[in-house]
Amino acid sequence: MRAFEEGEEGTFVRENDRPEYRYLSPVQRWGKYAPLAGMIEDLLRHVERLGVRVIRNARLEDWYELCRSWPVVSLVAHWRSARFRKSDLTDAEALAKLAWSDFTLRQTLIAMDCEVAMDREMEAGELLALLNRALEGRLNENSPAAKQAGFLTAQQVQWQLRRLQLEDAAPGMFRRGAAVEFSEGFQTVTDILAGLPERMPSWLDLTVCNSVLLAQLIHDACPGTHCLCNEQSADLSVRMAFYRQVIDRIHRTAKTFPEASFDVRETFRRKG
Repeated sequence: MRAFEEGEEGTFVRENDRPEYRYLSPVQRWGKYAPLAGMIEDLLRHVERLGVRVIRNARLEDWYELCRSWPVVSLVAHWRSARFRKSDLTDAEALAKLAWSDFTLRQTLIAMDCEVAMDREMEAGELLALLNRALEGRLNENSPAAKQAGFLTAQQVQWQLRRLQLEDAAPGMFRRGAAVEFSEGFQTVTDILAGLPERMPSWLDLTVCNSVLLAQLIHDACPGTHCLCNEQSADLSVRMAFYRQVIDRIHRTAKTFPEASFDVRETFRRKG
């Protein structure tokens, strides 16, 4: 709720807030989330009794420490895509002028199928829309590929790569980017990869929305680490129920984490 009141764009609370909650006070709004939070806390206490090490409100450094110490580490966190938000622009007015006058940035946008009007400077809202069209290119929801498996991952990868190109073309004009939300705030993919410890777990369970991009980048940096991930958005209540069954199965059968995960996933699939 503090993150909501501070108005930070892209946080879990901001992106999952419902229109019907808009006029509620923070206390009333928390009442809407309290049942889910209570269910999660009950689950955490349950798996702790079975030997799982749990860190609530984890910082990035806490996650690194778990990675150094345990063979399997699960991360439950919110994913923020590389799409631009208004607060990502350090100086929207200066960037609009740059898009109109700077050859390198203009050519980068043109290469992404985004023509910049030469007869006038853009307004901030128009600039934001232009930047996100540049990220999408032809890989958008109207694309024939949109209904195919792998589309969301391809989209996330393209957004990330194109955003990095735009950041190179206009240094200092952007902040944040694709990131994971830890207790101290968003940590970008670039920062996460830069700080990965030398000793990493054999398995990472990424209960994070659209986590294939992050999983692939971590595996590229640490080939000995295998990642369980998901292309779609991760429904928190479903994923927590899934996690509980995985840990219970490990406790009952002494199966490994990936074996138990695949067993439970197959059970979920059969039951629809």
